[in-house]
Amino acid sequence: MKFERLRVERFGPLTAWEAGDATPLPGLVAILGPNEAGKSSIHALLSALLYGFYPASRDGNPFSPWDGGNIEIRAWLRSDAGEELELQRRLLSSPQGEVTRGSTLENLGNRDLPEVAHVPRASFHQLYALSLSDLAALGSDGQAAIQDRLVIGMGAQDLVPPREVVKELRAEAARFWRPTQHSNTRHRALQGEVGELRRLLDAARSRDVELREGLDRLRQVEEELAAGEAELREVERRRPLVDFLRRSRRIELLRVERGDPVELEGIPADFGERLESWALELRKLERERTGLDEARGRHIEASRGQPAEDEALLRLEPEIQALLALGPRLQIRAEKRVQVEHEEKRINGKLKSAAAPLVEDPEQPLSPEPFLALPILELGDRIREFELAEARHVAAEEALEAAVAAPGPPLPPGPGVGLAGVAALLIGLGMALAGAIGFAEGAFVLLVGVLLVFAGGALIFRARGVAGEHERAVARRESEVAAARSRAADREGELVAQREGVRELLLPLGISPRRTERPGTALVGELSGIRDLFTAAADALNTLEELDAEDHRVFEEIDVVRKAGLSGIPSAPDRALAELERQLGEARGRKGAAEGERAKAAELAARIKELSSDIEELEERRTALTERVFHAGGSASLPEASAAVRRRLEAQTRLLSAQPDFEADFPNRDELLESV
Repeated sequence: MKFERLRVERFGPLTAWEAGDATPLPGLVAILGPNEAGKSSIHALLSALLYGFYPASRDGNPFSPWDGGNIEIRAWLRSDAGEELELQRRLLSSPQGEVTRGSTLENLGNRDLPEVAHVPRASFHQLYALSLSDLAALGSDGQAAIQDRLVIGMGAQDLVPPREVVKELRAEAARFWRPTQHSNTRHRALQGEVGELRRLLDAARSRDVELREGLDRLRQVEEELAAGEAELREVERRRPLVDFLRRSRRIELLRVERGDPVELEGIPADFGERLESWALELRKLERERTGLDEARGRHIEASRGQPAEDEALLRLEPEIQALLALGPRLQIRAEKRVQVEHEEKRINGKLKSAAAPLVEDPEQPLSPEPFLALPILELGDRIREFELAEARHVAAEEALEAAVAAPGPPLPPGPGVGLAGVAALLIGLGMALAGAIGFAEGAFVLLVGVLLVFAGGALIFRARGVAGEHERAVARRESEVAAARSRAADREGELVAQREGVRELLLPLGISPRRTERPGTALVGELSGIRDLFTAAADALNTLEELDAEDHRVFEEIDVVRKAGLSGIPSAPDRALAELERQLGEARGRKGAAEGERAKAAELAARIKELSSDIEELEERRTALTERVFHAGGSASLPEASAAVRRRLEAQTRLLSAQPDFEADFPNRDELLESV
């Protein structure tokens, strides 16, 4: 058997590689190339063509194409009987193979080519393929072994390796030649040479006869060769038509085997594996959906375990939250109550101390209303008026005493002054008259007399003025004393009136009369302090009342919550709030857990819905593909229909692979049909 043509679509590093496409390959082909050029790949290619793929999986085969495609190889061979074979193999998800003999198409799968069934794969590798390990270190023995394998590989069944012939001849010579038996070795040697020469002579004669007969056969063969060459030229002329008819027939057979291509639409080449994987996926999804449904039931059951009392707690959560918000305020109010009560005691003590100097009986409690109603500003004004009136009265008394105690006016000079003046007047008149008459020195006497007259008149007037002035001074002093006494009386009346005004304001307070006799501004301060203390006490009392009101309101709200169906709530507000907070926290925790369980159940329900949708979609796809397989397979049995569909798909694959090459090789198909 001889390879005439090779075509590789994809095989290891080889892609779109072809040999023998122009002329058939010769009997001996040498392939030269550097490392990793693909020489070993071509050796593996020939083995795969003859014996199928090993390993038979696309992922495990070391010669799967480097670009991730499928292995696809083809070869044209000629058998020893001269029969033409077209061999094609592909490694898809499963290995495929077919051989065409004339118009007969045989499906090989991954089986050996029948023509090489008598030569195992291992023997092929040992006899017809020299590996790198065989050529790694060649000595004389290695060279001899290669020569023997080449001789045997020529296919001549009547030839054996020369070394075996030499070995057998030496053994035969050793059987006849025994130098230890005392024979005439020279005689025997000459007899052997003569025999050999005679044999050669006979052989030469026989060879001469054979040569003569060979010449006759040569002339006959030359004649037959000329006729054969003419016939060969005719065959060569008709070869394209034969190839065209053979390949046309094959394509037509593939079309018939494929059938209607519409019936194969939507059916993938690995539909069987896909249906099986879908069935496994459906079972897996069903188990997952069942498990999720059971888990969802457990979550739903867990979400229903909340006590009925939690509903009341959660329903009253706003009210409880409002109460809990009062918790810090209750603590603050409790602390404030203690502070206010302490402050109230302190204020009462200060009130008692402040009122002791003002009342007759310090042990008698004071009423706060008069003190709070006391017009303190008016009291201050009246006390200040009283103090001013008292100051004015004191000043009037002092002025009266000063007026009474003041000395009277000095007594005027006696009547002698007037008499002296009269005497001087008379003497002056006399002297003036004497001077005028001419007695003595008249001018001097006259001047003295005039002077004496004036002096006497002045003395007389002086005496009369002093007497009048004294009388007026006495009258003025008496008037001043009377006025001072009147003012003192007025100031005393005013003082009494102011004191009564102050007492009128202080009368409701029960102030001791001794403190109202001479009220001062210090009393205003004391009363203002007492009033402030009463005000502070009233504020403290109001604060306590407000705290009591707030506590009462809290008690009422807690009582409302307690009556709503809650149990175990203490009566004390602080303990009640703590218990409500604890119960509400636990109810929230249980509610949160229940909501978490419901959320998980909802998530599982959504996942179950998705799984149901996936199962439904996968079931629809599986049902649709199964219906297509039944329809395309033409059988009610799924295995039979699947086998029929596989055959049709394989035929379609081979048709799709062969038709482009056929159309490319025979573009003039119409002309070839006319020639046929």
